[in-house]
Amino acid sequence: MYFAPMKWFTVLTLIMLAILLTLGTWQYHRLQWKTDLLADIDAAAEAAPFTSLSDVNRAIKDGDPVDFRRVGTPAIYFSDSGTATEFHVFTTRDKQTAWRIYRLALAEGGHRVFIAAETVNDAEKDSPRKVEDNGKGQIITGYIRLRQDPSFGSPKSTPSLNRYFSFNPVPDEYDWASAYAVPTQRIISDYYIDAVPAKSAADLPPKKPDIRNNHFDYMLTWYSFAVILLIIYIIMHIRAGRLRFGARS
Repeated sequence: MYFAPMKWFTVLTLIMLAILLTLGTWQYHRLQWKTDLLADIDAAAEAAPFTSLSDVNRAIKDGDPVDFRRVGTPAIYFSDSGTATEFHVFTTRDKQTAWRIYRLALAEGGHRVFIAAETVNDAEKDSPRKVEDNGKGQIITGYIRLRQDPSFGSPKSTPSLNRYFSFNPVPDEYDWASAYAVPTQRIISDYYIDAVPAKSAADLPPKKPDIRNNHFDYMLTWYSFAVILLIIYIIMHIRAGRLRFGARS
């Protein structure tokens, strides 16, 4: 075989090949991560509901999947003279701006956990609201949701205006637990309860988010580009007489 590589074309091809292979490999790792994530969500969604936050904390400690798992626990909302201390997280309702209300509640075993409660429209956002069951308690049913760090490019929350785009998104700047006159180390901040009214947690349907897993297609795309680039490189050298197979004449 005879091979006389084109210097700069070869250098450029190697650089582009490295980039394409790196992107393909990155998508492969993303595929593995997304596959495991979806498997954990399926396992949590189909599992028996938690009946206490002690069980939730134990499952997290043991590494069991808990995100989107159903839960039902007795709890009493914290309030100030009957008025709820709450945080507002942006959402939409009927294509209009709305806000999900998050409040702190005292559950069994002294656990303090945030509850994602009702949704209000933009005009109602700053109106004072009272906790109807103040001091009486109730069974709060819903789904466990793990706290997520804001992704790159997410809108920036404004704690001073009580405008957030996710659960406790800037704990280093303003931790939601600091708004309460209770020891912050006793307030759960790595998950919250996405409350959904029901007779019991067992009556709630399994909840599974619509998360797409297209990383296999993306991986094949980048690897295909790498193969096509290599084929073009070979063809260019064959046409230039710089690559011949067989004995050199």
